[in-house]
Amino acid sequence: KMVCAHELAHDQLHRGISSAAWIKDFEIYENNSKQEYEANIFVSELLIDESLLIDLIKQKKTVEEIAKILFVDPTLISLKVRLLIGKGYNFIPQDYNSKFLK
Repeated sequence: KMVCAHELAHDQLHRGISSAAWIKDFEIYENNSKQEYEANIFVSELLIDESLLIDLIKQKKTVEEIAKILFVDPTLISLKVRLLIGKGYNFIPQDYNSKFLK
């Protein structure tokens, strides 16, 4: 489901870029480009319910526990937490592994 959401993100956010050139499999999940980062953010927004995540954080669940509960990679939790921090929540930023889908 994460890979499908990631590809959906590219379709919706980067349609012009992906139609201009073939994407190499080994480059798809590298986070060294703006497009890959945007796609990963899209995935975190699509697959993680914000209010449920906030409740789980308030319950003092770890990133790994939350990821298991929500059936997503811990990196998506880290990305979503960063988005919540940007919205004003007082959470601690988590490490982000750009190669989590590889």
